[in-house]
Amino acid sequence: MNIKQKIVYGNSTIKDIRLVVEPWGREFILEPNSNVDIIIEGNTMLGCLEIESNEEGLIICGWAGSIISIYQNGIEVC
Repeated sequence: MNIKQKIVYGNSTIKDIRLVVEPWGREFILEPNSNVDIIIEGNTMLGCLEIESNEEGLIICGWAGSIISIYQNGIEVC
């Protein structure tokens, strides 16, 4: 089944957070007190979204055939 889902992610810390979109290796720095919209599209029969956080930031992992886009203020940034 194909899906399109939006996740709103906010940085409420006082430090930058690095967002990494895998397996494409795209990166975006999310500044303190700002938000992004993460749009995920793909066939859920082929895989699922994986999200991992560590000291450096957030890693968003897509699956074969998925598309992940990150928007800030309506503009695609990653």
